[in-house]
Amino acid sequence: MRPDSLPWTFAGAFGAFAIAVAAADLMGLAPAQTTALLLAGTVAGIAACGRAGGVPPLPGAGMGAGIAWIGGAFLLAWPGILFGAAYDGLALLAGTVLGMLLIALGFARADAPRGTAAWVLVAVLVLFAAANLAAVGRVLGLLLGLAPLPALAVALLALGIAFLPGGPGADGNRRIGLYIVAALAVLVPAIVVGARFTGMPVPQIAFVEVLRRILETERAAGAAAIPFLRGQGPIGLALLGATMALGLAALPALAGPADRERRRRAGWGLAFGALFLLTLPVHAALLRSEIDGNVLGRTVAGLPVWVQQWSAPGRGLIAVCDRPGPACASAGNADGVVQAEELKLHPDVVLLAAADLGTLPPVLTALIAAGVLAAGLAAAGTALRAAPFRGAGGSPWLIGGGLLAAALAAGDVASPFRLALFALALAAAALGPRVIRRAEGGESIGALTGAAVCLALVGASEFLGPAMHAALGDLAPLASIDGRLVARPFGWDNIAFGILGAPVGWLAAYAKRPAA
Repeated sequence: MRPDSLPWTFAGAFGAFAIAVAAADLMGLAPAQTTALLLAGTVAGIAACGRAGGVPPLPGAGMGAGIAWIGGAFLLAWPGILFGAAYDGLALLAGTVLGMLLIALGFARADAPRGTAAWVLVAVLVLFAAANLAAVGRVLGLLLGLAPLPALAVALLALGIAFLPGGPGADGNRRIGLYIVAALAVLVPAIVVGARFTGMPVPQIAFVEVLRRILETERAAGAAAIPFLRGQGPIGLALLGATMALGLAALPALAGPADRERRRRAGWGLAFGALFLLTLPVHAALLRSEIDGNVLGRTVAGLPVWVQQWSAPGRGLIAVCDRPGPACASAGNADGVVQAEELKLHPDVVLLAAADLGTLPPVLTALIAAGVLAAGLAAAGTALRAAPFRGAGGSPWLIGGGLLAAALAAGDVASPFRLALFALALAAAALGPRVIRRAEGGESIGALTGAAVCLALVGASEFLGPAMHAALGDLAPLASIDGRLVARPFGWDNIAFGILGAPVGWLAAYAKRPAA
């Protein structure tokens, strides 16, 4: 097979397979079986891509870069973040674009770090892989009914089946297939549901109309509504965006054999990644409009079917807290009518429930799951292949790194999104000095210092939140995140504070530089 024909061949084959699964779905196949069949076909198709010969041309390599940068953890969580605090989500999207631009414009270094910095990079890559395996495992658990450990085991098995055939040299080809699956998973529900809501099949144009409806509804509701366009203050948003940008630029996971090829690949990656960055807000707006129009103000007994489906035991991504319940830390006024503060949504439900808004067949929910699977495998596989040591990155490293990443994911210390964001914050703090200074020398001490500052700031706020709040009072308000009381200094995302290790690390590296 010619490398330039792979995208069209795979897209046609996967489309035909998805249609066949949809036909089986219409004939009565159970939703869990539909999902399992589509996921198994996705993994088999990616493994087949690994058998395709040749090196993909730059547009195809850009597809792989685009999906590896985004990954399953961010793909699953982004719509939910945009739903709950649109400005926070937009800051993350802007930071992703800026990070891609830094690489495309040649600010990122293609060479691997050495010494202590190389080991810090290994830790970052394994953390990033763990976050994406955790995202895949979460989707498998929700849609297939698997317990967390079996779900992670299946995710790790899928990584091995998808990435081992053909070895590292075939990664470019398999990432093309992963991009196509993820793109279809994001685009198809947005097109269909957007057309049903607005009559416009172009999601980005439908977004404008949906956003107009949201703002009109919220203006009419007044203070009772939780505003869609809200988020942290300007400095907090800047820290969040900078964490994404510098973290991506500091990771040489997508390095080509030369700086010029790497920059060109990053340019194509930005172009293909823009498809996701421009479509994910549509999912958030569609669910927000549906909730404003058909959930808030309705009786608990008259809620739409999709709310009942995603609040069922075993899923529990939605909780209606009009009265006390096991999923409710606090209850509402028990009047039988749903108010904004009585509806609790987990961020992951925003993408996963996209097909349910239009009462679409279960095969589209299975397609969304396949998209998260594809994005998660792309990011995890790319991270584990990017070992900074000579001779690493082959099958033994992939298997060993995958096992370590799965073990970290099984610890369940943080959500997949927050684990991925912490990996980027650590990369920005420890390896950011490689981006912002070009001179050699002091790399190891800079990485070690930056990493130590990041770990101290994030660790104290994450695990010693009540103590920090007691010391700083209202300057460090508490928030319940991942089952912990986390301190958020000045009300900003505590993980984003880790990027402050970058300037400290730069100063340490500068002081250690060899004399001229």
